[in-house]
Amino acid sequence: RHRIGNPAIVYNNDELEAEYWENDINYNIVEYPNGTKEWRGAWNNFLHRDNFPAVIYPNGDYEWWMEGVRHRIGGPAVVIGDKQYFFEDGEFVKCIV
Repeated sequence: RHRIGNPAIVYNNDELEAEYWENDINYNIVEYPNGTKEWRGAWNNFLHRDNFPAVIYPNGDYEWWMEGVRHRIGGPAVVIGDKQYFFEDGEFVKCIV
């Protein structure tokens, strides 16, 4: 299974859940009624996404997660408005306001 930019499989439950495959990685994407989107690794259901934020909020805020912990090298892992929070392997590094 493979499809870039759109889900390979879509399930309709109480929320829309889409299964994505990108570069041999299987993601489950949950989109909530408020517009928040979460990418989760299908192998463990942890928040996870390679090379892109794993949580995107409808107002443009976002969070990078790797295997269930906030993590990003070379940029902020969490952006909320004008605030940037840096995490590596789940450990808080610094905040820029």
